[in-house]
Amino acid sequence: MVFRRGIIQAYSSEILFLFRLLDAVSVLVAGLASYYAVADRLLPGPGERSYLTIIAVFSFVLLAEKINLYGSQRGKKFSNEVARIGFVCVAVSVIVFSAHQLVSWPDPSIRLSIISWLAHWFVSLLVIMVSSRFVLRRSLQWLRSRGWNLKHAVIAGNGINLKQVLDILAQHPEFGFQVDGFFDDRAADRRETKVPCQRLGQIADLKSYIAHKRVDEVWIGYPMIAPSRCQEVLDLLQESTVDIRSLMDANYFTGSAAHFTDFAGLPLLDIEVTPLQGLGYYYKLLEDKIVATLAVVLLSPLFAAIAIGVKLSSPGPVFYRQERISWNNRRFVMLKFRTMPVGAEDNTGPTWATKGEGRATRFGTFLRKTSLDELPQFINVLKGDMSVVGPRPERPCFVEQFKDQIPAYMKKHMVKAGITGWAQVNGLRGDTDLEERIQHDLFYIRNWSLMFDLTIAIKTFVNGFVNKNAY
Repeated sequence: MVFRRGIIQAYSSEILFLFRLLDAVSVLVAGLASYYAVADRLLPGPGERSYLTIIAVFSFVLLAEKINLYGSQRGKKFSNEVARIGFVCVAVSVIVFSAHQLVSWPDPSIRLSIISWLAHWFVSLLVIMVSSRFVLRRSLQWLRSRGWNLKHAVIAGNGINLKQVLDILAQHPEFGFQVDGFFDDRAADRRETKVPCQRLGQIADLKSYIAHKRVDEVWIGYPMIAPSRCQEVLDLLQESTVDIRSLMDANYFTGSAAHFTDFAGLPLLDIEVTPLQGLGYYYKLLEDKIVATLAVVLLSPLFAAIAIGVKLSSPGPVFYRQERISWNNRRFVMLKFRTMPVGAEDNTGPTWATKGEGRATRFGTFLRKTSLDELPQFINVLKGDMSVVGPRPERPCFVEQFKDQIPAYMKKHMVKAGITGWAQVNGLRGDTDLEERIQHDLFYIRNWSLMFDLTIAIKTFVNGFVNKNAY
C-alpha cells in the first residue's frame, strides 16, 4: 500500500511547510489571546504597539529555522526538541521586549503592560508548541509501531555499532527506522558481535539488493580505520540515489567541518545526501517557479516567433518531445523547439548531435547555435520536472550506457535536472569530456546554494547562449 510505504515521506516537504505555517499562526493566535487576557480586548487599539505581535511571528519563524526546529526529528529525543522550543520562545521574548523599549521608554500612555503580555504570551505559546509536537510524536509513534511510515535502512558491515543501533531502535520504535539487515563478507565465527539481525549477503550483493528492494538509506558500519572497505561500498552504490550515511563511534570526532545527522546520540556522517530537503527544497522550488514564470511571460513574443519559424522550416509539430532522466531517476518528457525534420532518427536511432552531421534544418541549426531551442524547458520547470539550474538531463538509453562507463555518473540524479548548469557555463556541453562534466555536476550538488545558482545564471547570460559545442 502507498501509505504504508511512506506517504508522509513522499510529501515530507509539503508537510514541513504546513508545520511552519501552523507555527506562525500559533504565534499570532497566542499573541492575540494574551492581549485579550491582559487588556480584555481581542485586537490592540491605536498606539498600543500592535506591530510587536508581527515582530514576534517573524522572529519565531526565523529563529526556529536557524536552530533546525523543522528538520527531521527521527532518532532525536523529545526533551531536545522541547529545549529548542523553549530557547526560541525566550529569544523572541527578549527581541520583542527590546523592540518595545527602543521605541518607547517609558510611555505611560500605553495601556498594555509589555511585561504582563509577554508573560502570558510565553506561557501560552510554550504550551501550544510543546503539546502539539507531543501529540504529533505520539501519532507517529502509533503509526510506526504498526509498520506505517517507516524508513528502511540496511547496514554495510557488522561492527560494534550495529548492535548499538539495533538496541536503540528496539527501545524507540517511534523513531520510525527499520533495519532490514546487514551485508558482511566475514564468516559468522569471525564477526565482531552477534546481532539479532538478518544477514542479507556479502558486500558485493548490496547493489543488486538496492535495485530490487525498497531501501531509503544505507549506513556504512565499517570503522574509519578501514577506508578501503568504506570506498568499496561507495563504489558499489555510485549508481544509486539512496542517502548514504556512516555510523561513527560517538567519541571518534571531536570537531569537523563535515555534516552530521544526530541519531539518538550517535553521529551519522552524511556522505552523499541530496541538498533538496528541508528549507533548501523550498528555496529551490520558489526560485524555479519565479524565474520560469517570468521567463514564459516575458519571452512569450519570442516563443511565438520561433514557433512560426519552426512551422515554416519543415512540416511537423512545433515542439520536439524526448524522454529524459531527472531527480531520483524519474523519467519525464522534455520539451524543445523542433530543430530537425520529423523522423530524422528513424534510420540512425538515438545519437548525440555531432559537428557537421547535417540533420537539423537551417532554422534549426540557428536555434541550436543560440540555444533558443531549449526555451520550452521553462515549461518543464513550471511542471516540476526540471530546475532552472542543475545537471543537464540525458536520454534513458545513454544513461544506461554511461552509468557503467563513468564513475559516479548516477549521482547527478540526486537533484533535479536543469536548463543550465555548472558544467555548461564552464564550456562543457555538447560533444565534450563526460567525466569532466560529471565532476562539475557533482561539485554543484555538493556545494549547492541559492548564491551558487545565481552565479551560474549570471554566467549563462554573461557568456551568452552561443556555444561552439552546440550542434
